[in-house]
Order: sequence, then structure tokens, then C-alpha cells
Amino acid sequence: MSTNTLSAVLNLTGLETLDEADFPAGASAVDRTLRLGGLSFAGELSATTEPALEATAVQINLTIGASPTTIDLTVIDIGIGRTADMTGKRLIAWGALASASNAGKITIKPAAAAGYEIFGTSTGEYNVQVGEIITSMVSGAPGQRDQVGASNNYVTISGTEADTMLLGLWFGN
Repeated sequence: MSTNTLSAVLNLTGLETLDEADFPAGASAVDRTLRLGGLSFAGELSATTEPALEATAVQINLTIGASPTTIDLTVIDIGIGRTADMTGKRLIAWGALASASNAGKITIKPAAAAGYEIFGTSTGEYNVQVGEIITSMVSGAPGQRDQVGASNNYVTISGTEADTMLLGLWFGN
């Protein structure tokens, strides 16, 4: 049996140096520099973590067509001539990368019928903007999203025809 591990590292920091006119009390540029940070995360998911990563990783290279693309989470094409069935699993991590050359946003949402609540609500959708990279990962707690099943297994993706996006999905408990 294959093993599956997902590692994630996120560290957001920023510096802003104020002009002397904005902060005259600062004798030097160093004295007028704001350091913004504190958003830092490093985590890993595997078969032995909480939540446990229990299924094949899914990576989908999408090219938007004339009509929305519907992904059936019970029969996901994972390449190499194989499909995966995520029935009984929860989405515990995902990421999306929209091309910087796209013409518009790409929308990910539950399908109208048997929609999987990818963002926690049946009406929840996310618009991946041109060039945007987004990611979400549960770490240190059980997965909270619903399990994939016959009544909630479809995700719809739409946008401007010929735009592209890389979508990664990881499932577990």
C-alpha cells in the first residue's frame, strides 16, 4: 500500500518604512520601520496525525471549458489511468493556483445537486482570482467538513473559457 504525506509551511511577514514627514520622531529609517508578522505555520499530515491523511492525493490540472466542470468526489481521476473514491472521507487540505495569465476569476463551489460543502456551507463558494495562490489545511484537530457520500459528492468549477488552475485535494478523517 502506498503512503501519503503532506507538508505545509506558511510564513507571512512585512516591513513598512515610514517617511520622515509621517513619523518625524524617527531619527533614522530603522526607527521608522514597522515590522509586521506573527502569521507563521508549519505542519504535516500523514496516516498517524490528527487528522489522519487517509486517501490518495488528488492533483487536477483544470482548463475551464464553455460550461462548468463538475468533479465527482466518488470517482476522481487521479491520473495514471486510476480513479479514487473519497466516500466516507473528509476534505482536510486543499490548495489552488490560478494562472497569472487568466482572463478572470475561477469559482469553486458545491454543485447544485448533491453538492459537497467544500467551504462549510451549501451556498459557500470561493473565487480564485487571477494569479492567486490559496491553501487550507486542518492541523491538530479532527476534520470538521462533512464526509463525502452519495448525497454530497459534487464540486463545480467555472470561469472564463481557456483559463487554467491547478487544484490539489487531500482527504482523511
